[in-house]
Amino acid sequence: MRRAISYVVFADIIFILLLCVAGMTEGALSDAAYLCAFLLPASIVLLISFKRKRVLAPPKLKLSPRAIPLLLPTVMPTVFLVLLLSAAFSLLLSLFVTIPATDVSGNIWAVIFRHAVLTAVLEELLFRYLPITLLAPYSKRITVFLSALLFALSHAALYQIPYAFAAGVIFAVLDLAFDSILPSVILHFLNNLASVFWVRYFDNVTFRISYVALLCALTAASVVIMILLRKKYTELVRRATESGEKEKMPYEVWVFSLMMLIVSAMNL
Repeated sequence: MRRAISYVVFADIIFILLLCVAGMTEGALSDAAYLCAFLLPASIVLLISFKRKRVLAPPKLKLSPRAIPLLLPTVMPTVFLVLLLSAAFSLLLSLFVTIPATDVSGNIWAVIFRHAVLTAVLEELLFRYLPITLLAPYSKRITVFLSALLFALSHAALYQIPYAFAAGVIFAVLDLAFDSILPSVILHFLNNLASVFWVRYFDNVTFRISYVALLCALTAASVVIMILLRKKYTELVRRATESGEKEKMPYEVWVFSLMMLIVSAMNL
């Protein structure tokens, strides 16, 4: 278990370093470093794991049709929670520092591809598929916590960490519950898509009012459905968090977490 956790943390360290390279370069070189930041560490760690014959139980790349009715009601509450936490912490930190704005200008389809499609697929590969593959056979609870923690810290901005952690927990629980990586990919894509439209058209007052009203209405309807099906959702959560032996988190994880919190503070 300790070695598996070390692999996951090692992959995240490589990711952060390559992401820094992407930020310091421009054009095609920056894009190449950005892609490598996700693909390279995941590939290296999985290759090492296979060669060392570690226990690997990768989540499926398909979703049962019976799972869709249970997955759909989770979409809007997740989007609502993430946007609410994002707005709350951005507002709080804006009292002390200037929060950098996300650039979603330009061709809308290009923006959606980069910020919703590409990000959802690549981040779920590194922060859900890899931890679930390596850690879930040992402890599902540590898998959920560690994958969410590394996902949050990888954003390297204090105002993003709380909502990224909350989203990471939900994504990991759903993936483990359905034994598939697709739930988190779908929710991640829809969440980022909603964020793109929110940021892009924020200056339009009519849009903001309509957007919030629609989001609240769909979230309320989804919550009602989830309450009616609470037994099934309780079973899903139990399935996603049941664990065998209790494991302690290696100290390296906490050291790395502290380092990333310092980096996040420096980026403000």
